[in-house]
Amino acid sequence: MRSLVTAALAAVLLLSGCGKDEADVDESLRSSASQPFELGEAEGGTRPVTGHGIVLEVPEGWTAYDEQESADGTTYEWAVAEPDGDPAPAYVQFSMGMKGKGGAFEQLREGAKQLGALDEGFELLDEGEADVPGAERAEFLRFTHTQTFEGQDAVVEQLQVFVELPEGEVSTVRFIAPEGEWEDAMQDVYDSFVVAQSEEA
Repeated sequence: MRSLVTAALAAVLLLSGCGKDEADVDESLRSSASQPFELGEAEGGTRPVTGHGIVLEVPEGWTAYDEQESADGTTYEWAVAEPDGDPAPAYVQFSMGMKGKGGAFEQLREGAKQLGALDEGFELLDEGEADVPGAERAEFLRFTHTQTFEGQDAVVEQLQVFVELPEGEVSTVRFIAPEGEWEDAMQDVYDSFVVAQSEEA
């Protein structure tokens, strides 16, 4: 399933200690912090996601949305998702920090917890350091909450990962699936997630 990411990365444990291990990724998959996201060609049932200094793999049937800048001009926003799902699709949503802009790494997890607490359906499941090869540091929140899809409410489980890239950009990647389906829909996607930043052109 991880044809473009080495077998060593496939063995990454979900929530073990964070390190700065260099990601062993083919140079063709590396990208600069400002390089837009792309979905690569399908191979072995998956497609690589590359851009903004990260790499991961998603099921080949997933679709991508148009990348945009955030309203405050501090992040690049993008998402890739399964085309449908009941009661909700599984998807990954990216908020990739622009160089010299955005919040400090230390504030991200606490800010997300405070925001989540405003939702009556929010339940914090776990938090701590995340193992993301190639990242300077990474932390996570894992929680359930309610989202609305096409007018219908659905409880989803979200693993929200905060990463600092080697050149200092701070980003958030959210792995989301219906409650009870996260491991089946999202575990392999998360396990393929690495930082593979190249220098700016």
